[in-house]
Amino acid sequence: MVEWDLSSKAIGFHGGIGFEYNLTKNLSLVIEYQGRSARLKELKGTEIVVGLGYTESLYGSVYYLERENSITEKYYICLGFFEEKPDYLPSPVYRNIRNAELDLSGHSLVVGMKISLF
Repeated sequence: MVEWDLSSKAIGFHGGIGFEYNLTKNLSLVIEYQGRSARLKELKGTEIVVGLGYTESLYGSVYYLERENSITEKYYICLGFFEEKPDYLPSPVYRNIRNAELDLSGHSLVVGMKISLF
């Protein structure tokens, strides 16, 4: 089992605007736009690995890594916790090492009907 506890000091914004148009006394058309800007950088945290009879904790900055599978010779994405940037990792096995980012930004347009019963 693996547990992560992450934190960041980044600031995000969330907002929206809505419009309601009455078609009849009890029926309205509703249009809403919502947007969010939340890009988390410089993630720090702890990775706790619990196995049969052992527990291991790693603390540090979170890094994005691509690691080579020695059998298929394809790269897959993984995250690592390191106190410093892991430049010492062997380059044929690891590539594209950089600080991990979590981007929760996005926007949506919602269109619906509102029915008032009373």
